[in-house]
Amino acid sequence: MSIFVMDCNEWITYHIADMLLENGYHVNALEASDNEEDLSMFFIRNSSFSMISGDVQKKFNTGIFVRDLASDILHDFEQLIVINPAKNADYLEGHKRCTAIYTPILFGEWMPMKEEGIFDQGKFIPFASEAFKKNALYIGDFSKALLQWLQISDLPRVLYVNHHDKGKSDDSKLEKNVFIRENIPKHKRVKAVIEHYRSKRNFMI
Repeated sequence: MSIFVMDCNEWITYHIADMLLENGYHVNALEASDNEEDLSMFFIRNSSFSMISGDVQKKFNTGIFVRDLASDILHDFEQLIVINPAKNADYLEGHKRCTAIYTPILFGEWMPMKEEGIFDQGKFIPFASEAFKKNALYIGDFSKALLQWLQISDLPRVLYVNHHDKGKSDDSKLEKNVFIRENIPKHKRVKAVIEHYRSKRNFMI
């Protein structure tokens, strides 16, 4: 299966691309962000990974985007998966196989953060806050679930991702809710993410 990832320098799609490559997928990526970390360098020597030009049209089984589908993308996708898009985005209805996935707060290595918490779409969320404790989900757990969803040929148009101990969203039907159980306690994940942040910061000094 050939998969297009919009921007492997964006921390969420970096983790998704990493998970896909570890499980034998062919991943093509378009470098689009001005992230100071060139995360694509971790994949360059992987024969299943390719950086592609934005001005050459290709066909892929699946395209994976975060927050928005760039209007100038020329590639053709049999299936679209868009993570946390605007709910009124036109392309969500225009593509015959497009699934919008709405997640809790995602956190993980390489994301914008400080030792005390993370930045989610520009908003600072402390690790000690109730918002983080109740709503944050580790990116690795989400990526593993996404890997399973890629095997399903008839994904619903919308998926709402919740923790295993949360009730369903008021604005969604039960069959559109998916529940992800954390394999490792959240505080241990947070500790590892902070240690990664410190090692990266010390390396850059």
